[in-house]
Amino acid sequence: MKGLMIDSDRIVFLLTSTQEPYLRDALDLMFYPSGVEYRFRYDKKWLSPELKSSDGRISNENVKKLVGMKALLIFILTEKKNDQYLIHEFLPIREATIHDAKPLGEFLWLSFILGDWVVYHQESLEGEVNEHNEALKSHIPKNSREVVKQLVFFAEKPDVETIPEEFTGGSEDVLNNWTIIAGHMSRFSRVLTDFKQKLIFTKLVSLREIDNNAPICAKLIDSNQRGFELKAGRSYSMDIAEYCGQKVEPFEIKIKTQEDKIAPILDRVEVRGKYDRLQFMINCKEVRDTCISALSLEPPVIEDYLISKPMLQLKIKVSRWRNVWLPLLLFAFSTFITSEQLLQSFVGQPINYLLLGISALGTIGSTISLLLLKT
Repeated sequence: MKGLMIDSDRIVFLLTSTQEPYLRDALDLMFYPSGVEYRFRYDKKWLSPELKSSDGRISNENVKKLVGMKALLIFILTEKKNDQYLIHEFLPIREATIHDAKPLGEFLWLSFILGDWVVYHQESLEGEVNEHNEALKSHIPKNSREVVKQLVFFAEKPDVETIPEEFTGGSEDVLNNWTIIAGHMSRFSRVLTDFKQKLIFTKLVSLREIDNNAPICAKLIDSNQRGFELKAGRSYSMDIAEYCGQKVEPFEIKIKTQEDKIAPILDRVEVRGKYDRLQFMINCKEVRDTCISALSLEPPVIEDYLISKPMLQLKIKVSRWRNVWLPLLLFAFSTFITSEQLLQSFVGQPINYLLLGISALGTIGSTISLLLLKT
């Protein structure tokens, strides 16, 4: 088989079913902001023929070419009949960039960095498909428009509008758009009689340092892991949106941390109603060295309801100032004493030594200020 030739106008479609257990992936993707890395695993039977070799195995050479490609993440509302999955709707959610791709025996493992959200201009009426469904169908392989045959394939980029993540918590555009998507998914259980789960959606709206209100965005926190970089000794607030399309009794969501590294300040909030905004607060302890930690959302088990249990990867960074302040202060004190002694030895001479000491202290003060600004 020839090596895969990828047209620059094509992207990768990554489909995930609303069947269990994949429904949890859908809820996770609704929680995480842009810049976070997520992963899918696909059985080779669901892959495009372009990703397989002539003997039916996954082509390692072609899979490697996925890395760096743009992708579109799509939920498909499916119903299992006999040995097939019938497709009722295609619901595009957000863009992504494929970060890594590896064949693992009979499976393809993909990791990708989450990107912009697909824009929805209006809520669909009860029983209607979403506004992008029909246009998206023309980009789906013909054999997989009514019945699931392929979940990973190449296609021309569809003409859908997207909106970038707004992670300060100050804009409602992304959150309003997210609510439309969540509202549509929450009606799936009324479309299919075998769709038993009622869905509770959560979204990380912002993560901010309390002292200066600066938003913390996802980034590379070590050589191969993405997450959020926090500072030792600082406190942070985490704002989370909640949506549930069906009536649910009030319940409590908690956060779980490694308490030797992260101390909860406000670690549990009661959820009330169809819409809610939840705020948690944490304090990063004064750890000795920069380290990796984690924080997870811990909702209760509610009968007939499904809610995401996402985890955030965190890097707790020790300030460079903490490692140099004592030597600098000792040097400043030593310089000042030396200047004082020299001044007394040369009474009547120009006070250059005192000026030297003052200058040294000024230089050290400037250095300390620069270090504090950079940390």
